[in-house]
Amino acid sequence: MKKQQGIVLIAVLVAMGVLLSLSANYVLNVNRETEAIDVVSTRVQARYSAYSGVNYAMYAMQDSDAEVRWKPDGRLYQATFSGGEVFVRIVSEAGRVDINQADQGLLTLLFVYAGLEEVDAEQLADNVMHWRGAGDVPVGSSVSDADYLQADLPLPKHRRFLFTEELAQVYGVSPATYRQIKPLITVYGGRKIDAMAAPDAVLAMLGLDEAAIAEVHALREAQHNDEVIAVESTELFGSYLAFGVRSRHYRVLSYAITPDGQSESVYAVMQARPDRNGAFQILVRGLLDAESKQGLIAAAEQRQQELVAE
Repeated sequence: MKKQQGIVLIAVLVAMGVLLSLSANYVLNVNRETEAIDVVSTRVQARYSAYSGVNYAMYAMQDSDAEVRWKPDGRLYQATFSGGEVFVRIVSEAGRVDINQADQGLLTLLFVYAGLEEVDAEQLADNVMHWRGAGDVPVGSSVSDADYLQADLPLPKHRRFLFTEELAQVYGVSPATYRQIKPLITVYGGRKIDAMAAPDAVLAMLGLDEAAIAEVHALREAQHNDEVIAVESTELFGSYLAFGVRSRHYRVLSYAITPDGQSESVYAVMQARPDRNGAFQILVRGLLDAESKQGLIAAAEQRQQELVAE
């Protein structure tokens, strides 16, 4: 009898141990899931705060007070939302290569910048012009619609590009090539690239060396200080660059930091609508590319350091 009682006691102890182990694992899993949910929640909060910066910029650009109105010249603005800090820049979309307006020479420079040999870059430039052309008419050494059919690819639209992503549909444009040039292109620019709004990658693509890029930065800094900009000669900056290109399309870059330290960086391209008393309409939005994100974060950190020093 005692032997049976001992066996029962051991069985009960084992069962209790198993239950305790299961309970501990359950509590641990719940804690982990709760922590994961908290992280996701704060990341979502950071993203929405960043987009709040975009929305605020749309209204700040319309302020009737010229001293308060936000300017689309790349200077850094700061606002507070839900206890967190948001840093915003607004730049003209004319600072990027418009794949609808770019000629064969500019498209070739774009693809050379992506790492292609010049002869291959020229081929892709012709293919781009054929894709956006009015019909299946060869452009230089471009492919034809038959080549798309033979490669089992969607036929060219033979119209202007509506989205930059459509460039990836052009015959010969690989995913790697598209990723390289995506931060440099737009469908809302013009024939000339605005040097005051162009990312450094665009300036480098056009052949500007470090000294020339530094000179452009100096001109921008002067503009941010509301100084009169005078460019003695534009020869240094090439035939594709201009200063003060007029545009109705702007790119808003927004970097948000929540009170608990989470951060997110987003962008939006918006269009001025004269038919709506100057209101803006968002055309596309998403996460920032690496170069723009790095530049915006660096500027935000510098601003915070300056505030601490004061």
